[in-house]
Amino acid sequence: MRMDEICRHFPACGGCDLIDKPYEEQLAWKQTFCTNLFSRFAVKQFDSIIPSPEIFYYRNKMDLCVGGGPGGLIAGQRPKTYSSGVIDVQDCKLFMRGLPKIVAPVTTWAGKSGFSAYEVYKRTGEFRYVILRHAKASDEVMAILVFALSKEEFRTCEDKFQQLGREIEAQGKIASVYVCLNTSRSDNSLTGEVFLLCGKPFIRERVGTLEYRVSPKIFLQANTPACEKLYDVISRAAGACKATVLDLFCGSGGIALQLAGQAARVTAVDNSAKNIEDARQNAADNRVANVEFICQDAGEFLAAAAPSAFDTLVIDPPRQPFSRKMLKSLIACRPRRIVYVSCNPFNLREDLKSLVARYAIERLTPVDMFPHTKHIEVVATLRHHNPGG
Repeated sequence: MRMDEICRHFPACGGCDLIDKPYEEQLAWKQTFCTNLFSRFAVKQFDSIIPSPEIFYYRNKMDLCVGGGPGGLIAGQRPKTYSSGVIDVQDCKLFMRGLPKIVAPVTTWAGKSGFSAYEVYKRTGEFRYVILRHAKASDEVMAILVFALSKEEFRTCEDKFQQLGREIEAQGKIASVYVCLNTSRSDNSLTGEVFLLCGKPFIRERVGTLEYRVSPKIFLQANTPACEKLYDVISRAAGACKATVLDLFCGSGGIALQLAGQAARVTAVDNSAKNIEDARQNAADNRVANVEFICQDAGEFLAAAAPSAFDTLVIDPPRQPFSRKMLKSLIACRPRRIVYVSCNPFNLREDLKSLVARYAIERLTPVDMFPHTKHIEVVATLRHHNPGG
């Protein structure tokens, strides 16, 4: 790695682990990690890790913590060695160029308006996060400003926010600005109600031939260029046959809409009403008619599903491991094929221990969605030993 490619904030910043290593070395490390992690299983085909098409400025979402600096408020990342404090990130090589031009007007406005940085442990201050979403295809930017304010407190100082909205619209650098009112004790950034302050209600991203609406709380794979590679792997794993597909934890329909062209019917389930609303709109925008989106808990839907009702099950779960009840329902559903997309390989390994009694692991495919970090995405393709029984 050339010195000019190593971020000036490394290694203090907690955003990167491996940016000082050549990319080929990073991939080799991740390949070895996956091989060792799944060594106990009989895997018919273990693919080489698929590299990210872009290794710099690839992220489409960044959560910036707000802190206090010598010259006023700053927005950046937590230090790697401890959870309090903020590093003033002037250039993040993972997210987008020109970060200070986007962030500085917001932090300057907040300081002038009398807002202070939120202290997690002391529970003092108001300004918690600046969350940025950057649609790579359209180059549109959405900013979500997270404040520890109640709705009543927000209404009393709404004129200050309206002033910011006018300033942002005049600059023309940000397409959409939301305010999120987050008074929770946890440090989860995007918790609470969101209100559109100015601009468009959503920005647009494209993956392959499909276009997606990006709203504040929507889940979208963080690496847009690599997302297309990931979806290609999932589509290949699901098969080109005219099958019935169940997509659990579907989010805004990213995977379901990709599979619609090769499936007879896709049923997609998510417990977020907003996700389902956006997914249905994405289907309408892309003129996809053979996908049904259902707002329901994935476990409850799976428990009620008739055995063999779906030929292929695609699951892209959150980081938490499956419960025993969920795994029991999954096995009882008895799909012929399972495509398990995992952002947490440790959870995948634990779930495979329960699934291998009835399913053969046909293929494991690592995908590097997060260059310069230790995170790895893995797609497991499983086939039932006795699909008719």
